[in-house]
Amino acid sequence: MKLLKSEKFGRRYHPQIIRFALSLHGKSPAAYREVRESGALILPSERALRDYKNYFKPKAGINLENIETLRDKSAALSGIQRYVVQVMDEMKIQSNLVFDKYSGDLIGFVDLGDPMTNASLGDEDVMATHALAFLVRGMCSDLKHVIAYYFTENVTSYQLISIFWRVVGVLEFSLDLWVCAAVNDGASRNR
Repeated sequence: MKLLKSEKFGRRYHPQIIRFALSLHGKSPAAYREVRESGALILPSERALRDYKNYFKPKAGINLENIETLRDKSAALSGIQRYVVQVMDEMKIQSNLVFDKYSGDLIGFVDLGDPMTNASLGDEDVMATHALAFLVRGMCSDLKHVIAYYFTENVTSYQLISIFWRVVGVLEFSLDLWVCAAVNDGASRNR
């Protein structure tokens, strides 16, 4: 009701509405436009959502900004709440190259975060077909955070093991979170 009475420009949205809008837009931009333009719900414009999505510049791999965000989220945890599960999943993505106007880089090539791990791919640049994401879930807390992601094509178990242990090392040594389980699907390279 408050949003209905407010002016169209300069509206302030509750953080839960922003999260809902980002979630809905991420699932289907067309459905988001339909709900917004029909007047069924008063939601932020797509331009405003883009500002929220681009709050920080994500990069493939383990990033210092991402680690600091997780450190802030886990600062109040103590004892048994510091036990976490590391979830990893590889998702199919659309192969495409994107120019990042801030860094000047082309994004979309396979990047496993380490030149030695990338070395087995050969000298040529390969377009990524999958994104491998590492999520941290609290065992006895509501902690949930994506710690890293990598662009992959046909990742092997030998490449995967070094990435896996690097993420575990950051969680245990840098953040003092204790990984007690790893969850993934039944792909042969994951086993």
